[in-house]
Amino acid sequence: MDPVSKGFLTDVKYIITAKEYKQFVNLPPGEREAFIEEFWKRRDPDPKTDENEFKEAYFERIDEAVRLFHAARDNLTDRGMIYVLFGPPDGAYESRGLDSRNDTSYIVWRYSYLLDRYSDARFYFLDRSGAGIYRLVDYDRSFSVFSVLQEVKEYYYGQGTGNEKEEKADKTSFTVDFHVLDKDENNVKLGITLKIPYEKIWFTETEGSMETTLSVNLEILGASKTAAWEYKREFPLTFVKKDLEERVNVKKDHIVEITPTISIADVPAGKYSLSVSITNSSGGEGKKVVKIEL
Repeated sequence: MDPVSKGFLTDVKYIITAKEYKQFVNLPPGEREAFIEEFWKRRDPDPKTDENEFKEAYFERIDEAVRLFHAARDNLTDRGMIYVLFGPPDGAYESRGLDSRNDTSYIVWRYSYLLDRYSDARFYFLDRSGAGIYRLVDYDRSFSVFSVLQEVKEYYYGQGTGNEKEEKADKTSFTVDFHVLDKDENNVKLGITLKIPYEKIWFTETEGSMETTLSVNLEILGASKTAAWEYKREFPLTFVKKDLEERVNVKKDHIVEITPTISIADVPAGKYSLSVSITNSSGGEGKKVVKIEL
């Protein structure tokens, strides 16, 4: 295999799916460049911009992992691998002994939210030899670490354009309901309802209260993917801890109702895409794009 192809596989070994790997190694050399271009395009979270934010962040994390963990670029440590896949942890600590029979040193990394599914996820790294070499172990009983390492490949696959993006959209942590409430010759009033499961919202505990702020960004996109209309608003949430736990236990949704009126002169009748992004100030974000007609 030529050096460029070898270098590509080394760079993406943490995120390339088994299917993609098989496709790539079986391609004629002349078709591999197009495959690499499509590989990154499929993971571009915002095709409207010239930059591929995922690709840039991915390589920045590789460089940072090499620096932090004194590893070779083509052979990162287990901590380096997790850093590249998920970024820096929200919290970390070092201790000794996972139980009373074991005095082995270990490090725990905690992520508030992971893959739109896992809250308070923890990765355990053990130094069994005492030589400062920390290996990832499957110790968090809330999920299988090694299953997550496979799941993350499918999660990042389809961040960008194509049918895979629609498949991923169904797995995000909120739903969107859109309808036209009223319309005249000048304006159209929209009804947009967002439903976010409380169990998917990460809160910060502040003096006994559970608090966070959801930042909602809406865009109506035309055929050229340019924004014909945009809406931004923050929704602060505060709960007594017990009340929040009850909402989570009964799998209740937090409802956001948005009823904007937009000018038909700005957004004429036709077919559009509605892009909905929600960012949680306590950690985590989600995005969906749905087809609409005005």
